[in-house]
Amino acid sequence: MLSALGGVDLVVLLPAMENDGDYMNLIRIIKPDIIAVTENDPHIEKKRGQAKKIGGELKVISFRKTLSTSKLAEILGVD
Repeated sequence: MLSALGGVDLVVLLPAMENDGDYMNLIRIIKPDIIAVTENDPHIEKKRGQAKKIGGELKVISFRKTLSTSKLAEILGVD
């Protein structure tokens, strides 16, 4: 599980959202330092702008088809 990784403070399971405003309201409340997306995310530029609005950083990781948290940790560079 991602939450077990040393570099992960919090994992948020996103609720169903009706629009971009719902997502923006959520990240304004949480104020994450990093929003991680895969390189094939169709909303990557929108998320980049949203991260900037809250003073966060967008991290783009290469898409890997894996369920292994060890592999994900390796990709993200966390222990």
